[in-house]
Amino acid sequence: YLTTQRGFTAGDFSETDFGYFNRKHVDLVATPEQQKELGIHAFEKDGQLIDEWDGRLIIPIRNRFGEVHAISGRDLTGTSKKKFYKSHGYKPELLPVEGLDVAARLQSIWLGESTIAIHSFRYRGLEQMTGIGGSNTMSAERFKRLREIGIHTVILMLDPDEAGAKGEVKTIKEWLAAGKN
Repeated sequence: YLTTQRGFTAGDFSETDFGYFNRKHVDLVATPEQQKELGIHAFEKDGQLIDEWDGRLIIPIRNRFGEVHAISGRDLTGTSKKKFYKSHGYKPELLPVEGLDVAARLQSIWLGESTIAIHSFRYRGLEQMTGIGGSNTMSAERFKRLREIGIHTVILMLDPDEAGAKGEVKTIKEWLAAGKN
C-alpha cells in the first residue's frame, strides 16, 4: 500500500516510525485490560470475536512535544467498513499538532487529510505539514486558533477522492467563516 499508492520506497521505512499491528504480538506485551484502556482491544459481539486492529498499518499521532499520544490504524485490505481507527487519546477537535512550531515560524501550514500524509510529506522535508484527522474535521474555530498563533496561509491537501472533494468544499467554507486577519 505505501509503495504502490503513497509513493514510499522500501528504503523509506527505516526513516519512519510506522508499524504493523499484530494481535499475537500485542497480546504478549499488553493485558486485555491495558488494551481496552488504549482502545485497541478485540471484543465479542453476538458471540463472534471482533478485532478491528489486527493487520492494520500503525501510525503514531504525536503531541506538540513529539510524544506519541495516540495511534492511528489504517486498513490495508480495502475490505474494512472504516479505513482508519484511532486509539484513545486522539482528539480531533484539538489543533493539529505536528509541525505547528515550524508552521507558526513560517506563518503557513499545509493541511493533509491523514496521518499518512503527515509522514509522507514531512519525510520529504515539508516540516510544516500536519494532518487534520479526516477530510471533514476543520472548523471555523480551529482556523481561528491557527490564526491566533500566527498562521495566515493554509494549503489544503486532501485526498483525491469523493470524501476529499466534499471535505474541500466544507473546509473552504469554514476558513471563510473564521474571518480574515
